[in-house]
Amino acid sequence: MSRRKKSNLKEEDIVNEVGIELRSILRQNKLLKAPICHFQPLSNIPKNEPKYQVVFDKLPPKKIKGLKTKVNKIKMPDEKISDDVLNFAQSVWHLKDRLKLWARSNNISFDVEKTISESFPLLVCSDIANRKKHGGADNRSGISPRLDDTIEFDTSQNGTIEFSTEGIWNQKELIVTKPSPIPWKVKILKKDKSIFSNNAVEYIFEAFKYWIPIIDKLGVLKASSKGNRSKELSNALNKL
Repeated sequence: MSRRKKSNLKEEDIVNEVGIELRSILRQNKLLKAPICHFQPLSNIPKNEPKYQVVFDKLPPKKIKGLKTKVNKIKMPDEKISDDVLNFAQSVWHLKDRLKLWARSNNISFDVEKTISESFPLLVCSDIANRKKHGGADNRSGISPRLDDTIEFDTSQNGTIEFSTEGIWNQKELIVTKPSPIPWKVKILKKDKSIFSNNAVEYIFEAFKYWIPIIDKLGVLKASSKGNRSKELSNALNKL
């Protein structure tokens, strides 16, 4: 007769790890919802021409000769943003591992599979998270969800823009006339490429909210010796 393997972690260690995961998820959500606000002014640009280069990453910017246009939205690939959203989904999904560990350590009956099956957003989140790890083999939700290959940038407040994508790194360059914050979003698509959700970050965060009453029921944060800090975190979660 096999026995479940007990964790070598102390209860306080598990509580601390749950707290770290929760704060990480809240921080990722905040950062992913923030618009792009970094611009680098270019010199020797004629008047009324785009002259503020959007800083997407740490790669050195190039002076491009791209397409000039005035549009409200532009869709371009951004692998860093896509990876960040995938990591967000993985953080939300793998929170279950810490909760299972806590329940096992305290002999609490916690049927994680039943819990997951009762939340369709969590099923979608698990498929998105595991797509990167397993290449799309998992399909708990039945819709084979995946992130769109391109990111939609809202350039409605940036005037005339100039953009280009090139190179082995799929590097994009975007120059705007007005350095106004640029909101962005990425869609979740079904297997047939139809749109399931217009905003992956919002949807993944909704999936995360399903864990909150379960965390409260399991009493994880209440068990921490760091009373005030855990209470603040618990209050923050309950306000979502």
